[in-house]
Amino acid sequence: MIHHDGVAVLRGHFPAVPNPLTWWLLLVMGTITFGLGLAQGFTLKLGTLANALVLTPGLLAMALFYTRWRLNPKISITFMLLVFVLAKALVLAPMSYVATAWNLPLVDDYFAAFDAALGFDWVAVHKFTASIHWFATVSKFAYLTCGYVMFLAWAVLVWTGQHERLSVMLLALLTSGFVTVVLSGLIPGEAAYAYYGIKPEQYGYLGTVPGQVFVHDFYALRDGSLRMIDMGSLEGICTFPSFHAVVAVITGWAFAATRWLRWPAGIFSAFVLFVTLPVGGHYLADVVGGAAIAALCIALAWRYELRGQRQHASALMPLAPEGT
Repeated sequence: MIHHDGVAVLRGHFPAVPNPLTWWLLLVMGTITFGLGLAQGFTLKLGTLANALVLTPGLLAMALFYTRWRLNPKISITFMLLVFVLAKALVLAPMSYVATAWNLPLVDDYFAAFDAALGFDWVAVHKFTASIHWFATVSKFAYLTCGYVMFLAWAVLVWTGQHERLSVMLLALLTSGFVTVVLSGLIPGEAAYAYYGIKPEQYGYLGTVPGQVFVHDFYALRDGSLRMIDMGSLEGICTFPSFHAVVAVITGWAFAATRWLRWPAGIFSAFVLFVTLPVGGHYLADVVGGAAIAALCIALAWRYELRGQRQHASALMPLAPEGT
């Protein structure tokens, strides 16, 4: 056991970020995804992802090099994160298409009723956002860059030594992502733009909205005309729950222990939750559901991490001599 920058590592072993449970869940989720995909007649085209997958052995080798020969947990974890990104994309993105192809009855009426019961007027919020040039521009930018801020959170956690928080973040992101794509198939919706009949001429300053780009694939999956998953041109298909809401909550939590980024990240995440409605075409129900799933997965992942730390501490504790 060697300590480096406050991190305990075993020389010659891969870094424990992501933690072992995350890798096992990825394996199980991948098996489920590809099993269901084959059963439903899907084929997979890796596209540009094939080039990235070729690099995976090299990424693993570099992670091992900085764990075994030139000990540097920050660099080794960075390489493992890249492997995690590729593996997660290969599981969650296809699963969203597989789940959509279940073609279960649309439940947009219920989502709209939930919003109405809370006094939320989606059409009014969209009209307001689309009518103000600067606000529409900022809203769309925040929505489209949410994922990049998540990568920034990973970098901050790695290089500030917050490896336990990073491990929790990755486990929560994976589990909430899988729950989200499965629920999107079990409780499908065509999203607010289609449900409320918003036409392109009503998009205003929002221009082409992300909340509409998935529509072609969505209906093609449901009617059976699309059974090719092209990893190079996938669109986000989840309506309920909102995966943007999931990412916003988890990213905001990830920055919470970094004093100089806590408030800016929290404000940005809260803003993303809002703009997910008019830009992403999500109902309020989608955002509430996504935020709740993210919070639950963070709590469970944190509990798992704390239990692992206690077990690790117990294993290192010296045994008391007999008779004492």
